[in-house]
Amino acid sequence: MRLLLLIPLLAATACAQPARVLPSDEWCEEAGSWRGVRACEVRETMTRADALDLRVLNGSLEVKDWGRTDVLVRARVVAGGKTQAEADQAVRETVIDVDGGTVRAEAGWAGDSQASVSYEVFAPRDTDLALVATNGPVSVQGMNGRIRVEATNGPVFAHRLSGDVELNATNGPVEVDLEGSAWRGAGLHVTAHNGPITLAVPRDYSARLAAKTDHGHISADGVRYAETNRRRGRYSGDHLEATLGRGGPLLSLQAHNGPVRLRPGG
Repeated sequence: MRLLLLIPLLAATACAQPARVLPSDEWCEEAGSWRGVRACEVRETMTRADALDLRVLNGSLEVKDWGRTDVLVRARVVAGGKTQAEADQAVRETVIDVDGGTVRAEAGWAGDSQASVSYEVFAPRDTDLALVATNGPVSVQGMNGRIRVEATNGPVFAHRLSGDVELNATNGPVEVDLEGSAWRGAGLHVTAHNGPITLAVPRDYSARLAAKTDHGHISADGVRYAETNRRRGRYSGDHLEATLGRGGPLLSLQAHNGPVRLRPGG
């Protein structure tokens, strides 16, 4: 597990504290390099917010729950270039603005080198999320709130979520792992335009399910349901409506160009 270096918690405030810069961090070792030349640093910022609004252009975006009331925003700034000086300058000139729950970045340029920014965020479980990624993966774990995810070119991974959740992927797969015995909250809506949807369902889970694909198929082998538009315990087609266990909030899965797969989960 990556060791977090935390800024000391000051008095509660809606404003973020000044970032702490970590020029050497395990996360940087995972970034790779471009033609063997790379500059990387991790910046940590503590803030307080009931809702987070994060956008990333070229990089990954990950949000996890933790047992604190504040929010830790870790930003990894990486640049590769023809020379080390160019890479260093691109990282140095990258600006990351954390204003309460709003996080924005302006990537630095130097010669042919442009920096990219990835985020790893730790937040209270009930924090609302608005996450937008253009080129890169999005991962959300353990959160419970109003969650909106938009990914243009990259996968979406959702684990142990609850609340009012909408996940939208334009070019990439969506994977959702459910936990517990029932969905807690308004429900789940997943849309994948060009890519598959996979939903892992625990044994004896309760919810209502609606799955549809325009160009693909639906498979639900091994998933137990009480009522369905098929009488068999296995299903393959392009449309499925079912009651899992005792029913409950709606889990809606819609794929335009790709399959939908339901599989047993832990």
